[in-house]
Amino acid sequence: MTQTAPESEHRSELAFLAGEGEMATLMRAKDWTATPLGPPQAWPQSLRTCVRLMLNTRHPVFLFWGLDAICLYNDGYRQLLGRERHAIALGNRGAVVWEEIWHIIGPQVAQVMAGDGATWHENDRIPLTRDGKREDTWWTYSYSPIDEDSAPNRVGGVLVLVSETTQTVLAEQKRSAEMTRLRSMFEQAPSFVCIMQGPTHVFEFVNNAHRQLFNSHDWVGKPLREAFPDIAGQGFYEAMDHVYTSGERLIFKATPVRFHAGPQAVESVRILDFIYEPMRDDTGTISGIFCEGFDVTEAHKAEEALRRSEEQLRLATEAAGIGLWDVDLTSGQLYWQPRVKAMFGLSADVPTVIDHYIAGLHPEDRDEARAKFAAATDPAIRATYDVEYRTVGIEDGVVRWVSSRGRGIFNDDGVCVRVVGTAADITARKQAEEKLRELNETLEKRVNAAVAERKLLADIVESTDAMIQVIDLDFNWLSVNKASADAFERIFGVRPAAGDNMLNALADHPKPQATIRQVWQRALSGDPFTAVEPMGEDSPDPRYYEMKFNPLRDKEGRVIGAYQFVYDVTERLRDQARLTEAEEQLRQSQKIEAIGQLTGGIAHDFNNLLMVITGGLSILERQPDTDKRQRIQAGMRQAAERGASLTRQLLAFSRRQALRPEPVDLVRQVGGMRELLDRTLGANIQIETQFPRDLWPVTADPSELELVVLNLCVNARDAMPNGGCITISAENIHLAHDGQEGDFVRLGVEDTGFGMTKDVLARVFEPFFTTKDVGKGTGLGLPQVYGFAHQSGGAVEIESVVDQGTIVTLYLPRAYATPEETGVPVRLDTAVNGPHGTVLLVEDDEEVATLVAEMLAQLGFDVTRAASAQGALGALANGRAVDIVFSDIMMPGGMNGIELAREIHRRRPGLPVLLTTGYPEAARHDAANEGVELLPKPYELKVLQAALSRVMTAATTSAATQAI
Repeated sequence: MTQTAPESEHRSELAFLAGEGEMATLMRAKDWTATPLGPPQAWPQSLRTCVRLMLNTRHPVFLFWGLDAICLYNDGYRQLLGRERHAIALGNRGAVVWEEIWHIIGPQVAQVMAGDGATWHENDRIPLTRDGKREDTWWTYSYSPIDEDSAPNRVGGVLVLVSETTQTVLAEQKRSAEMTRLRSMFEQAPSFVCIMQGPTHVFEFVNNAHRQLFNSHDWVGKPLREAFPDIAGQGFYEAMDHVYTSGERLIFKATPVRFHAGPQAVESVRILDFIYEPMRDDTGTISGIFCEGFDVTEAHKAEEALRRSEEQLRLATEAAGIGLWDVDLTSGQLYWQPRVKAMFGLSADVPTVIDHYIAGLHPEDRDEARAKFAAATDPAIRATYDVEYRTVGIEDGVVRWVSSRGRGIFNDDGVCVRVVGTAADITARKQAEEKLRELNETLEKRVNAAVAERKLLADIVESTDAMIQVIDLDFNWLSVNKASADAFERIFGVRPAAGDNMLNALADHPKPQATIRQVWQRALSGDPFTAVEPMGEDSPDPRYYEMKFNPLRDKEGRVIGAYQFVYDVTERLRDQARLTEAEEQLRQSQKIEAIGQLTGGIAHDFNNLLMVITGGLSILERQPDTDKRQRIQAGMRQAAERGASLTRQLLAFSRRQALRPEPVDLVRQVGGMRELLDRTLGANIQIETQFPRDLWPVTADPSELELVVLNLCVNARDAMPNGGCITISAENIHLAHDGQEGDFVRLGVEDTGFGMTKDVLARVFEPFFTTKDVGKGTGLGLPQVYGFAHQSGGAVEIESVVDQGTIVTLYLPRAYATPEETGVPVRLDTAVNGPHGTVLLVEDDEEVATLVAEMLAQLGFDVTRAASAQGALGALANGRAVDIVFSDIMMPGGMNGIELAREIHRRRPGLPVLLTTGYPEAARHDAANEGVELLPKPYELKVLQAALSRVMTAATTSAATQAI
């Protein structure tokens, strides 16, 4: 039948709903007249186009249309919707369909509908209810505007392109949590762990055990050779490079490693077990190295000591006819001496296993022997393994009697790891006892046999060189062999015997008595240990003894006394002492040689400085001309500044002067030095500065920075005896070279002098090396520059061409904080009305005391002077009125300034104390602990006035606070 025109047109108008999918079918079948959209024939062309595209793509697509946000979607989106929501979604309002999350997506839809542009959301968390289950889901989606046909500048709807990323996000969260868990496990691991990346082995991770062992707190981000220079020359750099290039795992067992455990620590040798394991990325390429290991130093020392002890015991037991055995419960290994193997009917060359012990026991004695072994290894009992049993020879079938005695060895966790002991073949004794029982001999015969056996053991103990003694809980000797009695009598003049009391025998020797009581008490408490102590210290030939103490227990494991094995180790210790003395003499000779290189230049420099001061003083006494007096005073001040500068060089070189870095404006800092440089360098030296406007501030100690610039400029002047130009320049750079990475300021000092040869250039940073004449330089200037640069976190370079000049370049780290403005200098008020109080001045040097007293008087103080700490306490003892104590730290008499301050605070709380010293770094920590301010020498009048004012003001404030 031919279709009528209206039917054909109707189908043509709905062609945009064509499709075989579920949603196309639903949309064609839905009565749209009941919705705000109305019949599809009346839908805008832009909506029709979007619907047609939506129904013909498999990608999940969703549409919001109109102010009511009517919902339309395709088959791809229907799979993401859930059954319940799908039942109500098509043609419904967005606020109804998405009620539970409309507070999230509603504003986003409104934003697009308002014409504010499209939105993009990546991995956003959306809590949804799907198929009756509320769950967190994650989505990546975009909201794009759809223009209205009638008004192109007005938005008619929102096109939603969406992809659910829930599984991806959850997988990433799981991976991140797993990485966090693994990192936490590594951090808490008892072994030391580190991870290094790249061919230079840059540290990416070190755990707590690694930091505690190697002091590696600041290693992360540094290459191996920079972070751990101590191991250079020990083969570990090369081993690491081999692992990285070859992919081969390397395992090190009981390997000695030399390094410093801290900045001030001496070099030590630790014995380590560790592994280098190559790490590979997803492509299989080696990306780094994983290192894990343990410090087994103590265990190694214990093993060495045990081997020595075992050798000594082996010799003793061989002489005594006793065999040794050792069971390692951790590895299951069994050690028997050939003598013990013979007791079980085994040949001397047969390897022993733990099953030999079980198999060799007589069936009637097996249960008792195993029960006592279990009691010896039980942490709660720790009984002595003391048993007699029969064995049936494994190879020869012969029945023998064995007496075995041993004790368990427990680790720190209380787990028995080894059992060691002795075994003796008592077959003959048992046969004799059986024969005696069979013959029913008299008691006298049995006693005589026992005495004979004990005499045999006693003879063995008496014949040994080891000194052996046994005491009970009251320090009474139970037994003492001849060697021990001889040694005791030689040292203390008393010969001990069984039944005597050890403490009573030492009544005339109170000091040794106290020491001996202490060490024996430790053994009587159940603690086995070894100690090396001197005996007879008052004698002309004191001896040193290695003493091995063990508790004496009964069969039930109760401590009933203690016993001791002693060996004379005097000669061994003396050999060690002679070696140590020789090494110390070598070190001292090396120190003296280094000091000899230094003293000439320093002595000459200080003599020159003192000449300026002493000569100037003599001229001032006779010079009435004011201008000349001022010039002489300026020269004297410059000499004093040079002396302070030389002292600071020495302290910096010796690492006694700690840097105090802070943000520094180089333009302002160097500009403030201009007058000093002009005065120091002379008129024939021209100074030029080249600083950009946007120069970064740097992190440095401003005082040390000034000293560095002054040193470099003085060196440059000396290189231009006929005059020349010094250029001080700076620029901002990003440094990624020689282990340095980050923002730095490059500060250069360049001269036009005679330059340096390659040989000289190679040694300029060596301490005490100088090309100047004796007295012209100490050789510490450039080493101080080098130390300053590296301590500041930067670097230094030097370039020089003969007859053309030299440039020294410092790289100083950029500061991200703003430098503080220079504070207003302390004003010296000489127009005071009356004294500021009374100062108790404590100074042993007469000349210094006279000068300081005059300075205090200039500030308006009355001065009472004491020459020692004892004198100061005497001056305070009579209640003398004193407002502040000003004391030097280094004084004669046994009490220094720190101790004086502590005593003053105890006697007169609240009395302010100010300390001064020319060596502030050595006393700064103690002064801070005592709560006392420290004034470094030398100091000027205004600095002294400011320090006194601070200390007295703080004391007044504290007293007022306590009163409130």
